[in-house]
Amino acid sequence: MLHFHDGGGETAMHIDHFNPHLPKHVRNNYENLFLASCHCNINKNDYWPEKEDLDRGVRYLNPCEEQDYGNHIWEDPKTFEVWSHTPAGKYHIRMMKLNSPTLIRERRLRHELRSVSEGPGIFEYTGPKGETEKKIIAGIKYAKDRLKYAIPPIAKSPKPDKIT
Repeated sequence: MLHFHDGGGETAMHIDHFNPHLPKHVRNNYENLFLASCHCNINKNDYWPEKEDLDRGVRYLNPCEEQDYGNHIWEDPKTFEVWSHTPAGKYHIRMMKLNSPTLIRERRLRHELRSVSEGPGIFEYTGPKGETEKKIIAGIKYAKDRLKYAIPPIAKSPKPDKIT
């Protein structure tokens, strides 16, 4: 995750209780503990959907049990905002503030880095390397290094005209 890498690495990560409302004797079980970014853990806090909401499919997505991107969460390739058509995805996006300016900026950067690193073959340049070429090659190497921390490309899905 770029926000793991840019947000301070391990020092920016928290241990989150996936369901903070479980009885005390099981709340700290391994299956209920997740590594979460500071951003996500602070936004989630101790919020948990009410039973009526859970019955309607409103819930947090469990990253250890299901794929979120490409199933519940989609990315708009123009605005880099995420959206969903499932109750769980909508809730997760809203509660975790996944469309915060910082996360939109990270998704835009990931797109730009991928465009540069997968673009026309600058590495095929075989002429003498002047300062400009060296800077371009260094920039592409930097982009490829940064992409190691990015989530993989998200499958495309047509965004509905109106999301409810």
